[in-house]
Amino acid sequence: GIRDRSPSRGLGDVYKRQGKVYAATQRSLGRGVAVKVLDDDDPSRRAALLHEARITGRLEHPNIVPVHLLGLDARGLPVLVMKRIEGASWRELLRDPSHPAWSTLESRHRDRLEAQVSVLLSVCDALEYAHARRIVHRDIKPENVMLGPFGEVYLLDWGVAFDLAAPQGDRAVIGTPAYMAPEMAEG
Repeated sequence: GIRDRSPSRGLGDVYKRQGKVYAATQRSLGRGVAVKVLDDDDPSRRAALLHEARITGRLEHPNIVPVHLLGLDARGLPVLVMKRIEGASWRELLRDPSHPAWSTLESRHRDRLEAQVSVLLSVCDALEYAHARRIVHRDIKPENVMLGPFGEVYLLDWGVAFDLAAPQGDRAVIGTPAYMAPEMAEG
């Protein structure tokens, strides 16, 4: 069972397109989790959440948020339960040189440049792992990278990822134009 649902501060902004993310406690294990639910029974949003859950659930890597459970809520709509990530997005740090999360990064590296390169390498590790499993993220940007209080780095938002091994799929141009690879923008 899950209890104490309240809007999540880490993951919530990332998932506005598909639903809401709540901070909750998994009672059986006494751990914090993030619970993603749909606002309505729109078939395309249901399919998108199921796609995200299945893609993310297949990617077990230290820099990808673990999926704990995919289930149904009382309305029969899909619910995605993931590890709750506390911290700040990489974008927040890039925009705010006095952000408190800088102190954690600086304590582990010689300077901010080394810290930034370390974050980038962690994102690259997640992508290398995904690509080895024929998954393409399609929306890599600083907002989709979370930095935890102990130096953890997570690449989030696999909802628009493309599975190259799938027989058919959405090959539409998807992602944030300012961060999109040229070959993606060209289709």
